Amino acid sequence: MRRYTTTVIVLLMLAGGYRAWSGEPQPSKKPVLEVVNESGKAFTFTVTDLAKLPQKEIEATDHRGDNAKYAGVLLANVLGQAEATLGAPLKGKLLANYLVVEAADKYRVVFSLPEIDPEWTENPPLVATSRNGEPLDAAHGPIQIIVPAEKRHSRWVKQVVKLTVRSDSK
Repeated sequence: MRRYTTTVIVLLMLAGGYRAWSGEPQPSKKPVLEVVNESGKAFTFTVTDLAKLPQKEIEATDHRGDNAKYAGVLLANVLGQAEATLGAPLKGKLLANYLVVEAADKYRVVFSLPEIDPEWTENPPLVATSRNGEPLDAAHGPIQIIVPAEKRHSRWVKQVVKLTVRSDSK
């Protein structure tokens, strides 16, 4: 009986190792994105957490000129989960608030909040987790910001690790 149990355990371990080795997608249980709202309150998200938010798919042309379907969550929805001020309350002094997007290599870009908010723009940025139905590759993911309406791709940030809303209102 002990030998049978040991054999089963070894086989289960090998099957799990094969799945990881084979490149099959593994749901991420470790935080991949930190979001800090204008109050300084921090939130963390896994790819699995992002998958639970309303999903959106867009077609966009990347920097090489290739057309692709990106899927993920609107950036505004992620910020909403982190209790950032968007929508109707975004007015007056709050319009001076901005978002800093940071990549794993410390590359950073800035968005004004109206550029992100679907109540202000027709083409809000996407927090993409897949391209053409496949998880983003290691060079781009697991999370990439896609800005469909921009002519240049400088704010299509790869390997996003942190979103920080900053307040300039005094």
